Amino acid sequence: MTNILLHSLNKYYKEMMSLEGKIFVLNGFVKNFRDDLQKRETIDRELMAAISTFRDLSKITKGDNLYNTGYSYSLRSSVLESEIEIILSKEYCLTLSQSYEIFETYLADIFTELFFTIPNHLVTLKLLETKLHLPKKSLKEFIKEKLGRQKNNRKYINSLRKLSQHFVEYETKNIYKLNISTWFDLISELRHNIIHNRQIVSDKLLEFLKDNERAKLFKEFFD
Repeated sequence: MTNILLHSLNKYYKEMMSLEGKIFVLNGFVKNFRDDLQKRETIDRELMAAISTFRDLSKITKGDNLYNTGYSYSLRSSVLESEIEIILSKEYCLTLSQSYEIFETYLADIFTELFFTIPNHLVTLKLLETKLHLPKKSLKEFIKEKLGRQKNNRKYINSLRKLSQHFVEYETKNIYKLNISTWFDLISELRHNIIHNRQIVSDKLLEFLKDNERAKLFKEFFD
């Protein structure tokens, strides 16, 4: 029997492995760079620096057109440890947000394959009144519009419950002993905070984490 979702699953794993591999390499190289510098540096000094500049777009005559904003960045040996941690933390956060985007694409892909092969599911979920075969490209856009617009991908998850007894069975009773839907909610909220609040913990996120189950998951995997 052909697994119609295998292509989407392999695509998902390939993209996720690429992200994981890159953050693994970055983590190793940056920490090795830090450790090497700390062994060699015995006094506080500037290691790297950058300045911010701008050009005047209204200046159309010839001549100098590069100005210093007065702001600069400096990495000193005395703050190397903390600055490296900040840099890596930002990259970890961005990788998490990218992972969530890949997962969203994966959900859209598997539903596209599923509805393309079994169009009756569109009627079961009341997305259409009658069975209709749509081209894959049009079908994917339709799915994104109907299922992907709701916060935290809840329509995708609700649809999985209606179509897959396997998902229902292991949504809460699984090898990790966690609620898969709560996990999705947590990742979605973290991603939203990373992207829209510049990786600064918001009051909204703190309120979200007051829930015991969410707080437990956050402490276990991110604290």
